[in-house]
Amino acid sequence: MLKSNWRRIAFVSCLHAGSTVAVWPEIFDVGDGIEICASQKQLQILEYWNDFWSHEAADADTIVLMGDLVQGKNPKDFGLGSMTTDLQVQEDAAIALIGPHVNGRQVIGVSGSKYHDSFDTALDKNIIRRLGGRYMGMLKNIKVTGPDVMMNIAHGSSSPSMYKGSHDDRELMLADSCSTTRGINLMVRGHWHYYQYLENSSNAILRVPGWQCWYPARFMIDMLGKKNNKFGAVTVDIGPSRNVVHRRLYEAPETWSAPEEI
Repeated sequence: MLKSNWRRIAFVSCLHAGSTVAVWPEIFDVGDGIEICASQKQLQILEYWNDFWSHEAADADTIVLMGDLVQGKNPKDFGLGSMTTDLQVQEDAAIALIGPHVNGRQVIGVSGSKYHDSFDTALDKNIIRRLGGRYMGMLKNIKVTGPDVMMNIAHGSSSPSMYKGSHDDRELMLADSCSTTRGINLMVRGHWHYYQYLENSSNAILRVPGWQCWYPARFMIDMLGKKNNKFGAVTVDIGPSRNVVHRRLYEAPETWSAPEEI
């Protein structure tokens, strides 16, 4: 049981609904008598997804959606690795995955990468609003009432060339030194499909993992050893002077990396 001035918040990022190697409903009716069924690997990811919501996240009062909720059209590889390039179907599938876990809880969220969005509409924004949530744009400071903690949320953009810890340590150092970010207690980012939590004496940064396996697209091959991403999401108990982080991480199913004998 949390103290009265504490809050429990679930952070979820990078569902990539519509990817052949990401979470997908077991059987999804897309209309006209057509159903798209999850693969065995996707069923394993779906099991992870439901497990996450059965632990600390079950008691969260707020869900924060950190972007890339759908795969999009994958234009660089002409839809390679997509269940469907119909963006409405992808959006509906994301709603089917997230919706049952809302249960009247507060939902807020930010936009993800433009690569996984659409030129014609804002997919993450649509999903957040269809779930009854508040869309916060690309970047937003959020005052968490109760503990009175300032939180900064954004999907994230660039990737560090090598050391993720150095990148986030720099973020914390710069936040302390800049008047526009001073006073932020917790920064939350997605994008990297990677879990990390780093804190110093005044603030902290959380990297929220995702729900999609790496796949061998042309632009993803370099630095292959960095692509061993974790699955999962994170629930954080936020108090007036400290955070308690509950990470739920799962091993990615073996997809592209399964060896072939010759």
